[in-house]
Amino acid sequence: MDRPANAPLRFGVFELDPRAGELRRSGRRIALQPQPLEVLRALIERPGEVVTREELRRRIWSNGAYVDFDRSLNKAIVKLRDALGDDAESPRYIETLPRHGYRFIPLPEAHAHVEDAPACPEPSPPSSVQSASTRRPWYWAALGITLLALAAWLTPSWFRVDAPSHPGPPADAAPAGAVAFTPPPHSIAVLPLVNLSGDQEQEYFSDGLTEELLSSLARINELQVAGRTSSFYFKGKNVDLGTIARRLNVAAVLDGSVRRSGHTVRVNARLTDALTGFNLWSATYDRDLGDILGLQSEIANAVAAALKVKLLGNTAARVELGGTRNPAAFDAYLRASRIFWSASDERSMKEAAAGFTAAVAQDPDYALARVARSIALNSIQLFDPGPAARDNLEAAQAEALKAVELAPELADGHLALALVAATSLDYARAESEFERAVALAPGSERILRDYSGFTAAMGHVDSGIAAARRAVELNPLDQQSYAWLALALEGARRYEEAIQVLNAVVAAAPNPSLQAQLGTLYYEAGNLERARSECELGREHFLAQLCLAATYEKLGRHRDAQAELARIQASAGDAGAYLYAEIYAQWGRPAKALEWLETAVRVRSPLLTGLKTDVLLDPLRQEPRFQAIERALKFQADPI
Repeated sequence: MDRPANAPLRFGVFELDPRAGELRRSGRRIALQPQPLEVLRALIERPGEVVTREELRRRIWSNGAYVDFDRSLNKAIVKLRDALGDDAESPRYIETLPRHGYRFIPLPEAHAHVEDAPACPEPSPPSSVQSASTRRPWYWAALGITLLALAAWLTPSWFRVDAPSHPGPPADAAPAGAVAFTPPPHSIAVLPLVNLSGDQEQEYFSDGLTEELLSSLARINELQVAGRTSSFYFKGKNVDLGTIARRLNVAAVLDGSVRRSGHTVRVNARLTDALTGFNLWSATYDRDLGDILGLQSEIANAVAAALKVKLLGNTAARVELGGTRNPAAFDAYLRASRIFWSASDERSMKEAAAGFTAAVAQDPDYALARVARSIALNSIQLFDPGPAARDNLEAAQAEALKAVELAPELADGHLALALVAATSLDYARAESEFERAVALAPGSERILRDYSGFTAAMGHVDSGIAAARRAVELNPLDQQSYAWLALALEGARRYEEAIQVLNAVVAAAPNPSLQAQLGTLYYEAGNLERARSECELGREHFLAQLCLAATYEKLGRHRDAQAELARIQASAGDAGAYLYAEIYAQWGRPAKALEWLETAVRVRSPLLTGLKTDVLLDPLRQEPRFQAIERALKFQADPI
């Protein structure tokens, strides 16, 4: 039977209703403009097939009026990624084929299909217990403290739910050659290895091998390595290496390709001088999967020699730290990492954890796999802070402890321990492990970014700001790095500087979460009208709802303020106790705020980590009950 032309289309947890012009997910409605809606419709109708740019032009932009087609289509794709929480680098729904077209990735549970239900069903009333499929650990973003390397270690899609496919302030504001290009010496970017296997399914392997190579080079403290997000931004883009080097501020660029056939891997690698464009070094390697660690060591030594870096200590030991020579374990690890990158609910996070468990089963001494499993388990208990949360947290700690036992000098292991300790509100242990991780890997932007949020929250705002600035230098095209810098500045009450940082990012690439953060900064700086306008732009994000609850109340819109609070309570329940304390503190109701703050302590809310420097809780700081809570949490830093 033919499908009605405007019937709703369902895929995964989403439903597209062309008649209403909106996308729905679990009662949430996202309005779509006509062009993005038609693009999504065209892709959903042909799951797994490539829809070319020319097909989309003829279908949607064929009315004869002049338009910049490329710009319009690219904007439509960005808007769709925003709505879906998708990511161009690790797509879950829309895959880009550079200069050719797009493909809707088939979902295992269902492809697009017509629903017999009415076109505009009423959303189900919110339940006090959220389903696992819709819950996500939104509360970590509330304070911007990435205490789970969930954000900094692998940055999975649920954390970047609002992040568009293009980054923050570009480093190429001036034309090439307009200013002298003087990158730091011994600085390098590692571009994604091109998959030459002829099998799209092997993309996880080429990307994973790139990540492992990047991480290995970053362990050499004599090198400065650009962060993953910035390097992977150029995947599939036809950009010359000189431009890439300028945008990332590096002296050299490593690129190449990988071809896998069974247990054999061929890697072509090339190192280019960014200043001259000359080839510094190139090589081709044929290796068995079991010798991947040796391959990483060889490439690292060759890169260091080409850059004339004087290496201290045993380079191979640093590069191979925590790795495996077991092909099955390595493959399972890369597959699980790919799932973790795109995880957006408890089910997929459990799938990632199971993949890391499989890697550990193949090689119990694989410390990096144990670190990854620890972080995945920590993530699961944040998705669903129910009865099983304590078990997952204990298992996460056991894995991190084992990783450190296996590889005491592995910074990622100490980071995993820090994250578990912070989640458990053990701040003394968390601080010690964070500092150990930074000492072992001072050039890791991922560790620096997590550390910046934690140490600023502990009251060490100068250290937090310095670490955040360094993370931005290492990962200049990552929006979240700028967000953490703004949060560290906010903790120091340096609102205007924080606003300046975020304004630049939002101007380059608007997204709801950053606009909510910017609006909150305007609120704290006393600019209520600007706070309202920014937070209304990002109002689907829970941070914007918190901001609007406080802002509307100050503007005398009491009913609207209550409505925003009710929206958060409907989705969060007692898990949002800390947020309610912030709102009531700003409403001038200290008794109610303290009541909710005590509930946050009772449920062991991870958000309590921010209590010491949280601007929104300032009205409570002289209250004896507040001071008792602060003492009980045993913060380690001196007051700011």
